[in-house]
Amino acid sequence: MDQIASSPPPDRSILADDSSLAMLLAGPVPGIVRTLVHNLQQIHSRNFRTERPTLGIVYSRFVRDIDKTTREVILNAAVISIKTTELEPEALLTFIENDPSPDLVTQAVHSYLILGKAQFDEPLAALKDTLSMLGDPRIHNKGLILAGLITFGERRVCAAIRPYHSQFKVDTYKQLSSSVRATTLHRCTLDHLLNWLLEIGRTAEFKPALTEHVGYLTRTLTSLVMQNPRRPVEDMSFNFGRFAFPSFTESFSTDYQVVLVKFEPLLDTLETLRNPDINKLISILRNPVDAKSEHQNAPRRIQSHRRRSNDRRVLSIAPAIERREENRRMLQRRQLSAQR
Repeated sequence: MDQIASSPPPDRSILADDSSLAMLLAGPVPGIVRTLVHNLQQIHSRNFRTERPTLGIVYSRFVRDIDKTTREVILNAAVISIKTTELEPEALLTFIENDPSPDLVTQAVHSYLILGKAQFDEPLAALKDTLSMLGDPRIHNKGLILAGLITFGERRVCAAIRPYHSQFKVDTYKQLSSSVRATTLHRCTLDHLLNWLLEIGRTAEFKPALTEHVGYLTRTLTSLVMQNPRRPVEDMSFNFGRFAFPSFTESFSTDYQVVLVKFEPLLDTLETLRNPDINKLISILRNPVDAKSEHQNAPRRIQSHRRRSNDRRVLSIAPAIERREENRRMLQRRQLSAQR
């Protein structure tokens, strides 16, 4: 849950757009917000690991007392402060590894990959920092972090995730299936998830314990495609510069069905696994618009079926009611006759 029941309502005094952290602190804000911002301002690339325990404690209180809407404002303000060099990019790692909201974690992951400074000997330093969380036993929202990385839409990111596949437990798969959010559908995201599904599906043939993992991966892909089945697929290319993933990108939009044709050989291979979850997913991928329409109409069909069932139940019990009433009248007549 994003907050406990006793959490106060959003503080409208800090729900301003396009504000840096300094601008937010100039007005009235809750004490926990000031405490968090103060700790974030002390972060730099060399001390984040030593400050992590303190930040985790502060952020847990921040999540308990501050609603999601206000937390999003604080995150946006932190991003603006990083762009104006008032804050170090590593401050975003606190949001990434501690926030329970999939939307906020995805936003923080994408922002850190773009704003994290590249190093001379490690051009993908921001990616390396984020990937290190996937192997850290202290991190409990790995599925949320994974969702942010996969939906970023960059081939180097997806390629870097592959070695971690074998380390993920079923809880991570479950988190991923319920956390994946994407306003943009990227070709490399589809490619990565489909190949991962083939990899785990083949293994599940010999290890039935992995069947649950397959189910969660199919749900992840289903959710991703059905969020907006009519949108085009983006094929994005990032260039190296001062930052590993600068904001400027080249993007090529392609119709979903055109991209799907290129994935047909992979879908045909997945069909050979004869897994019910995978076969259902393939059907959805080939016709997501109809699948979403059918999904939206399903509750209405259920309600209609229940109404018909109730009608049949009323009809079926009517004769029994009539018999009971007739028996009651006969009993009354007998009692009257006996009294006479």
